[in-house]
Amino acid sequence: HCQFWNKCFDYEAFERIRSLRFWRVKMAIASQRFCINRKIAPSLSIEAFFRLVNSLGLNKVELRNDLPSGKVTDNLSHQQVRELADRYHIEILTINAVYPFNCRTAEVRSLTESLLKEAKAVGAKSLVLCPLNDGTEVPASETLNALRDLAPLFAFYGNQGLVEPLGFPQSSLRSSAQAQTLIHDARVPFKLLID
Repeated sequence: HCQFWNKCFDYEAFERIRSLRFWRVKMAIASQRFCINRKIAPSLSIEAFFRLVNSLGLNKVELRNDLPSGKVTDNLSHQQVRELADRYHIEILTINAVYPFNCRTAEVRSLTESLLKEAKAVGAKSLVLCPLNDGTEVPASETLNALRDLAPLFAFYGNQGLVEPLGFPQSSLRSSAQAQTLIHDARVPFKLLID
């Protein structure tokens, strides 16, 4: 069976096609543009997650505050996370997320400030803002005011705010077009995040 396969299959042609296909994919989306969300392997430790991302030839990650430990850094210090990131050549791009950012409460403001401090401590460049996602309607004006309220905190800590509309039917901000309009109308330096 193997001999038949060897006679009928042109390995050199296959390798040329495979490398050409890889080259085209590589040219379409450069691997440096991928950011791997920790949610893909929530049971892995931060070190194991960084090792996995590195083994894939990638180097950008998103950490989260909604995994089993409930903490962005699990039980590691900020310094330990930075050292692991250096060891595995990982760039921490974002922390996900301030939820629900468009509910203007003291709790949301406190969470935002806490996550901005964490982002600064681990070297993350941005913080994701997710809207209320429980079926409760939040008026666009309330979301616009929430963006305006939070913008000074982002400026103070030097982090980029990323607004992530959620496409779920129960989300209070589903449309990327609406999110972009609200960012523009609020006159805040936030960006749109779509994943």
